[in-house]
Amino acid sequence: MYTYSQLTLNCENDNSGLIPLTDLGTGFYEGIQGGLYPGGSNERPAIHQQKGIDISHTIEPLNDSGVVNYDNGQVLFIGMGGSNASNAYNMFIDTMKHYDWKGTNPCMNVKGLFYGGKDLHDMIDSTSTFYWDELQGRLFNRDDTWEQVQVVWILEQSELESSDLPYYVDYVADQYTRLMQIMLDSMPNLKMVFLSGFHYTGYTHPDHELFDFLVEPKGYWGNLAIKELIERQINGDPALDFEGEGKVAPYVNWGPYFWADGVNPRGGDFLIWPCDDYRDDDTGGGFHLEEIGKYKEAKMLINFYETDTVSSWWYKDGAQWDACDPEETGHTIDNNIPYSEPVKQAIKFYPAYSTNSITIEIPGVEQNDLNCAIYNLEGEKVLSEKINTLTTNKFLLNVSDYPEGMYVFVAHTENGPVKGNFYLKEYTVEIIP
Repeated sequence: MYTYSQLTLNCENDNSGLIPLTDLGTGFYEGIQGGLYPGGSNERPAIHQQKGIDISHTIEPLNDSGVVNYDNGQVLFIGMGGSNASNAYNMFIDTMKHYDWKGTNPCMNVKGLFYGGKDLHDMIDSTSTFYWDELQGRLFNRDDTWEQVQVVWILEQSELESSDLPYYVDYVADQYTRLMQIMLDSMPNLKMVFLSGFHYTGYTHPDHELFDFLVEPKGYWGNLAIKELIERQINGDPALDFEGEGKVAPYVNWGPYFWADGVNPRGGDFLIWPCDDYRDDDTGGGFHLEEIGKYKEAKMLINFYETDTVSSWWYKDGAQWDACDPEETGHTIDNNIPYSEPVKQAIKFYPAYSTNSITIEIPGVEQNDLNCAIYNLEGEKVLSEKINTLTTNKFLLNVSDYPEGMYVFVAHTENGPVKGNFYLKEYTVEIIP
């Protein structure tokens, strides 16, 4: 048996042959129809969508007692789940703070409430209150209350040991159903929950103690369970009733769908999950993402909430939020940081993957002696350079003689460090005329 520190990514298992739900459509996987929604569709049913829009229009900033207050209230949007959820959501938050606050609701406050190493069993454990007591302590320590939470995003997995697909999907959907009920009990003003399943998990090392719970097809099956949960609510399951005085659950819906079959591009957005996107860490890797992978999920989160018909009402800025005080929610705008497209890295690279040379563009920075550095994945500094961005913001790296891999470029600007990830070989900086 390997120890954790000896485990490595199983990069040979770079695809499963499974078809993403969004590509499967009206086809079937072992008797379960594809698509994100009933009938093999990737479009939310019209009635369910309209109900979600109506609920979104009831969202207003709440003070710590849950009373509407535009002066010091907030629309609290929290992320929940384990370490994978934390990795994606914290990157989402960091990116919004740097680039995207200008286009979002000034009443909205986006925060994480994660518990690493826990799964759905822990979240619904009826024999212990430890999980929720821990979250409550974290929430209260930052002066937030359960009464202020109105929107939640969840990414979680069940450590259910079963090779029976119908049983697995039904059991995990039951777990999610119970979780929705518990959440509404704890968060009385919770309006809606968005759920994402795991990305591709095929790179998990066979000797990892959680291998049977995580490796494909379990990542794929976890997404099927979310599909089942949402279909149950659409079909009127009383255990997921989200309307009227007798409601027992929030409105549930897909968040971004992260799963793609390893290196096989999925349709539409051509999303892939190559082994280099994953962290080869002391837990054996195969499911925790490197920075470049986190960026992918963060970008999908921002794109989803900006464009989704249900979420855009409360996520984006608009006249309905004019009475909000952005300083009360921590939603401040640094006018020294130029606005960018969502999750565009502050430093841009052309091309993103290279074997010979790569162009680095550092937008919005004009200063002498800009301290720059490049680090490899072991954290070793492989380049330290002072450059002048007063005359140009584009620089060429010659990468022909160094090993392939992902590296981090950091520029220490007057407004703080900005960084980006890319693949390269050698590092010789020269100014492009």
